Amino acid sequence: HLVPLKNAHISGAADWSPEQKKEFANDPENLVVTNLKYNRQKGPQGIDTWLPVNKKYACRYIQKWIYIKNKYALTILEGEENTIHEIAEHCHDLGFDF
Repeated sequence: HLVPLKNAHISGAADWSPEQKKEFANDPENLVVTNLKYNRQKGPQGIDTWLPVNKKYACRYIQKWIYIKNKYALTILEGEENTIHEIAEHCHDLGFDF
């Protein structure tokens, strides 16, 4: 999951119905194909503690993170917001806007 289930839970999904949780967990827009090593490294971490090593992909990752959070009306946590602001200028130089 791009936005991990644990992160979603603390960002507003705790009050969702079982159907809403199932929809979120199975949303193809929130799923990322990866290998086991990277999946274990990332685990339930948010963008404030884990980002892809490739800087350009990290910008795309953050862009998708924001999209998923907005799609499900989840709160962007303080640490996530700080990360977005810290990397925004670099990402803007690569053609990404948040």
